Amino acid sequence: MTARLGAIGVFFALRIGCALILLKLAASRLSVAGFADFSQYLAFASLVTLLAVGGSQNGLIRQVAAARSRADLEETLAAAAAIWIAASAILLLFAIIAAGMIGTVLVGHGGESAAIVALTGAAIFAGPGQIRCSMLSGQGRMISSLAIQSVGLLAGVAGAAVFALRGEAAAAALAFAGGSLVPSVPVLRLALRPLVWPPAAVLVAQAKQLLRYSLAFGTVAAATPLMLFALRWQYRADFGGDALGRWLSANRISDLSTQLIGLFMLQVFVPHVAQLTDRSARRRFTLICGAGGMAIMALPLIAFSVAAEPLVRLFLSPSFLPAIPAIRTYMAGDMLRVWTSIAIYTAFAAGRAERYAALELAVLGSIAGLSLVLMGQGYASAPQWAYFATHAAFSAGVLGLVFLSWRSPAASRIADTASLTSKISARHL
Repeated sequence: MTARLGAIGVFFALRIGCALILLKLAASRLSVAGFADFSQYLAFASLVTLLAVGGSQNGLIRQVAAARSRADLEETLAAAAAIWIAASAILLLFAIIAAGMIGTVLVGHGGESAAIVALTGAAIFAGPGQIRCSMLSGQGRMISSLAIQSVGLLAGVAGAAVFALRGEAAAAALAFAGGSLVPSVPVLRLALRPLVWPPAAVLVAQAKQLLRYSLAFGTVAAATPLMLFALRWQYRADFGGDALGRWLSANRISDLSTQLIGLFMLQVFVPHVAQLTDRSARRRFTLICGAGGMAIMALPLIAFSVAAEPLVRLFLSPSFLPAIPAIRTYMAGDMLRVWTSIAIYTAFAAGRAERYAALELAVLGSIAGLSLVLMGQGYASAPQWAYFATHAAFSAGVLGLVFLSWRSPAASRIADTASLTSKISARHL
């Protein structure tokens, strides 16, 4: 267990380090508008990478872990391969037909059709590597899985750095996406021998099982960038490319800090809460996690408040100094987001995947709606304030329900996993 926790820590640190290096290179070598284009291309590549395997990564891990025989394992692999083949065909056809429209939504014009198709192709061929890493994790070989992903990440950052230094946003994004092909290389030899397909009924049943476990994650992961694409398109039209670049820089810094929340929730909070049967113990653990999470998230906010300008110059560039208020607001929202995550992952720990997805989507939609309202009033700071206000309201609701259930035995049922999350009108970005 210690080795696994250490591996997770090293992998997380590597991801953060690579993200900061990429952020610095893109911010210092690309124009502000070019930085926005680069960020949009990366978001698009991430979305297609997810969809290329039908969002089944998490479901595949669970099914592999539950396999009782070699036959079960091969049936699960065949189902994952079938999902990848079907999804890849649909995605590639759509990218070819709608490349111009996608380019307009991402970067404001349709002249990057070749880049859109190339990014789609890279994401598709990364599919076998995703399947391989998920199977390794499901078989208890998490360290091997993270090691392979680390090599791909390093390769992608190195390739992106070359083109970022030359000021080529689309090429840098494509090079970064190309790094995800590295885990697929060892799988290529398997393509030389035919896959043994199980009977159609078994294949369909296994595919449904995979998608059932991962539907909630896939829905949320797909809806988030799609909403952001639309919101950023409107933001660019209202405030221009430079303002969009500053917003994206603040948003990406927030994403880096909150990755740690998600990692903790999945690796520590969910397994522990799922084992707790005593409601008082669950509430105590929830409050401890919430208070501890807020304390940890307060550290970057304090550091940034003390030395905002030097940190922006170090990790971004002087062009992004006007983004300091947005970054600070996002960091304050990250503190409050801890309670949002606790409520959402409490539902997941109870086995309520559908409720988990519903809460995530409600949070996402609420912040998008509030952002649009504020943008309509001419506030360029709309996204970060919508983020902060939503998580502030949600945190108040979560804490109110927790303390209410603690004080009143009759109300303690509200703190039960299912009831707690169903009582909260969630909002999220």
